Amino acid sequence: MALKEQIAQRTTTYKTVLNPEELIITDGALQALYIALASICSPGDIVAVESPCVFSVLEILRVQQLRVVEVPVDIRQGFDVDLLKKASQKMNIKAVIVTPNFHNPTGSLLSDEQKQYLHALAIEQGIPLIENDIYGDLHFSGHRPINIKSLDESGLVLTCSSYSKSLAPGIRLGWLSAGKFFKKAEQIKYALGSTVSPIYQETITKLISSTSYDRHVRLFRNQLASQYYHTQNLINRFFPESTVMSKPTGGSNLWVQMDRKLDMQLFYKLCEETGIRFTPGYTFSFSKAYDQFFRLVFSDKYSAARENALKIAGDTAAKLIGI
Repeated sequence: MALKEQIAQRTTTYKTVLNPEELIITDGALQALYIALASICSPGDIVAVESPCVFSVLEILRVQQLRVVEVPVDIRQGFDVDLLKKASQKMNIKAVIVTPNFHNPTGSLLSDEQKQYLHALAIEQGIPLIENDIYGDLHFSGHRPINIKSLDESGLVLTCSSYSKSLAPGIRLGWLSAGKFFKKAEQIKYALGSTVSPIYQETITKLISSTSYDRHVRLFRNQLASQYYHTQNLINRFFPESTVMSKPTGGSNLWVQMDRKLDMQLFYKLCEETGIRFTPGYTFSFSKAYDQFFRLVFSDKYSAARENALKIAGDTAAKLIGI
């Protein structure tokens, strides 16, 4: 219970009150999402999901045989709640998956007003919201943005998170606050049979019960902010002027749109030969809407070799579009 109590206590700092007895410790945020979806949906149900959306989430939807409505995420405004409202009036949407704080891959942040609007729509339509808040601690400045769970008294909001983004990818420990679906979620977690490493649980408990975690995250946020601005400057300097990129205020992802004349497959091939890899946009949707996009992760510090590789990538793009 100690770990659950520490997680619940910690979330009160951003106005989210969690009941430790209704928390489920999971093997990462992805398992938490899997459990949340399985607690609500059956094969053939319709789920509204962000577009673009990370490949791992799309795979869970595919494995659970769920039908998908893709809701656009604007790089400035975030998740299109108006479009979700229209879709919910035309079809029986059983759940919504949303990353309101520093969405992956765009990095967009949903405003408090839009979070309230989305929550009100969920209550009105009776649609459960599955909220991925894995990036919420990684704001570049100011206060931590609230999550939608902090607005909810209905139990319709299920929030999942983990420490893989804020501490280390190898720490496979996450959590799910399952709201009114707790009993079903607990049964599914038990049926999965996997247990979370006791070492990870003890490590996280010690970190978040002291000042160590907050101190680490403060330094990491500053590092991410610095690396984001450096990445932005490198792309502005080396890539064609027609390149468009998102402007995140937190997280670790940059969403880049290339000139429509660019042959992206050839671009990726040539870039791989120089030692730099991007995550292609087509992996973030079941459609072909993002063929001219790629995601660039800036969580790792730049070396001279990596900066040079990014320069070569920009030069390659310019040559391919005839600049």
